[in-house]
Amino acid sequence: LTDEWVREIGGHGWGNEEIQDYTDFDRNSFLSSDPSLGEGEDGGGGQLVIRAEVDHSTSTFTSARLISRQTLSLNRGYLRVVLTPPIAKGIWPAFWLLPSKPFTWPQEGEVDVFETWNADGINRSCLHWGHHHLEEDRGKHVVRDGHENSDSESTTRSFGFAWFQREDQDVGGGPGEERKQPSKGGELIWYVDDKAVMKSGIPSGLRDLKDWNMIVNLAMAGNVMGGQRPDDGTYLLILHSLEIYRHPPGGWDAFRKDF
Repeated sequence: LTDEWVREIGGHGWGNEEIQDYTDFDRNSFLSSDPSLGEGEDGGGGQLVIRAEVDHSTSTFTSARLISRQTLSLNRGYLRVVLTPPIAKGIWPAFWLLPSKPFTWPQEGEVDVFETWNADGINRSCLHWGHHHLEEDRGKHVVRDGHENSDSESTTRSFGFAWFQREDQDVGGGPGEERKQPSKGGELIWYVDDKAVMKSGIPSGLRDLKDWNMIVNLAMAGNVMGGQRPDDGTYLLILHSLEIYRHPPGGWDAFRKDF
């Protein structure tokens, strides 16, 4: 696992009043063919698993936050991840992207490919940029809610993100060229089960997408939960596959039509 991912550790709330301690313990993040087992118990496997542990009697709230060593590396491409998230009260799983460190947040951007919380069964595709806490920058974020599940059962879905970042030498020929006011930076599309669910132009100030890392984490409580905390027990976020392609489903012609 640690050949491809960096385990970030800490329990300082992460800016959102979260209660979990992110650890580098093998029991909280591991590769396994059987997610119910730890890495040392079955010798590893093909799935990446984050296992959160909750025990209120001992104030135990441990989990993992992993950052990819690999960046997106391409000016134009498509990222596709297949996940089985826990959907439960007080639980906040996410797969998202940030610029490589050091960076300035949120001015240089944040992309949320998958995010849901508090058993509401909604995935939130999201783009942040600028400094949206300032009055003049309040419009600098885009969110699209998509219903994932109406009950508390976990659901395996694919989530995707395609980016077409224009380069200085680009003078046309790419997606969006027929729009009346094309973005100078390029275009972005979010997908669920290979179907487009949200789109945005690449805003000025966003870091080049080729220089972004992937993040997968399983948080608990926080300021979006309305005071809810998870019940005692274990919660699994399973990453079945993660792939980066040079084009989205159907190629760039389909991307142009979706945009």
